[in-house]
Amino acid sequence: MVIKFGRIHKICGISGRVDDIMKISGHRIDPSEIEEVLTSYSGIVESAAVSIPDELTGESVCIFCVLNNANITNQTKSSIKKDLEKLLISRIGKFLLPKAIYFVNDLPKNRSGKILRRLMRKKLLDIKISKDDLLLVENPESLGSFSIIKS
Repeated sequence: MVIKFGRIHKICGISGRVDDIMKISGHRIDPSEIEEVLTSYSGIVESAAVSIPDELTGESVCIFCVLNNANITNQTKSSIKKDLEKLLISRIGKFLLPKAIYFVNDLPKNRSGKILRRLMRKKLLDIKISKDDLLLVENPESLGSFSIIKS
């Protein structure tokens, strides 16, 4: 874009803010919309939706859920996973079928309680998390364990 001020011409660019909006198969969706649907399920205490690159759809979603009962069998987790997929499809749409659903003990948060999706995305994509990034995390142990418990 060129802005003209009399004889002076300046070239400017417009940059957007960094946010968590996902674009999946041409649909824009905010992670909070997904998380609201997930936490409406009776067995889910807290959830986070994170996008990762996908060759077919542009981005795909991975979901992390904290269950209200950590001592649930793998068969029950499989049943919950199917229920969550059906719930997401019925409330939002089939395009949102998650690539993976992880059941975790805790979600990484900063001191004010905001979920650190950026660090979760880095962990999913196997990108090294710097010590500076870890300074923001109130519960760094959550990053070490979230990829272990998988359904």
